[in-house]
Amino acid sequence: MQNSLVIHPQDETVAIEPAALDAWLIAQDLAREGRPGPRFAELIDVEGVSVDVVQRLLRQHEGASLAEALHATAIRGAELQPRPMVIVSCEMESPCCRPCGSEYLGELTDLLDAWWNDPSFQAHCPCGAHDRVPALDWKHLSGFARTSFAIESPLAFVGMTPTAKLLDALRAWADTPWTWTWTAL
Repeated sequence: MQNSLVIHPQDETVAIEPAALDAWLIAQDLAREGRPGPRFAELIDVEGVSVDVVQRLLRQHEGASLAEALHATAIRGAELQPRPMVIVSCEMESPCCRPCGSEYLGELTDLLDAWWNDPSFQAHCPCGAHDRVPALDWKHLSGFARTSFAIESPLAFVGMTPTAKLLDALRAWADTPWTWTWTAL
């Protein structure tokens, strides 16, 4: 099973050239040659383990399961799709209505097909709220994006999250808020 933490803009229509995003990741020391860079532990939270421990394990991966998992971590470069794509996981759940928290009651395939055929399609909740499909609360188990980059690791599924520092830096650089989606395939 391949686990990934996919980091992408909240607005699924944002398009950023892959070369520019890859250069930014390198300049921020998040990535080096497809591997975690010097600031990886500062910008990605790994299961609540301290930054110092993660940095030490990345340098000296000696047998510990966390060290082995970090050593197996790869950073997949930025991608740009011609239109927003669905980022899905085998752990996908029904999205929730943001105003009331109720789960969407319809078939997920019908919901996603409706969005794919008409990106302005709105899902309706019994509470009366309606919103575009990408704006629903997908609980970080599904997402929508044209632009993304991924951290592939045995720890990625729920064990890794981007720090507020990384999300703030991405927002300042790209002038748009960012989020993340966990995937397990």
